[in-house]
Formats: sequence, C-alpha cells, structure tokens
Amino acid sequence: MTQFFVWLTDGTLLTVPADRCRHDRRVMTFERRSSSACATRWREVSVLLWEDVQRVERFENP
Repeated sequence: MTQFFVWLTDGTLLTVPADRCRHDRRVMTFERRSSSACATRWREVSVLLWEDVQRVERFENP
C-alpha cells in the first residue's frame, strides 16, 4: 500500500493512503487506482490547497 506523509504549514502531519499525487498551481490531489477488466480509473481521496502544504513524502509498504 502506498501512502503519502503530508506536512501542513500549521505543523500538522497527515497520512493519506493514495496511489498517486498530482498538483497544479492551486491544489494537490491524492488519488486511488481502481481497476476493472476494461480500464483503470482514478478516484480522488483527498484534495489540499497548495498554499497549506509544506512538504510531501511518498512511502510504500512492501
């Protein structure tokens, strides 16, 4: 399982279970993958404002 550790600017540490993290100028989006026989789909699990995020690290459990 893949998780992201997210440190916010107020000192809070969040653990977000997600397969990928995407970002643009305003938000960071964390998504989980769901596979079916035909295609892979992505589902948002968390969205954070970029200005509230200080640091992000990806952690994968073996």
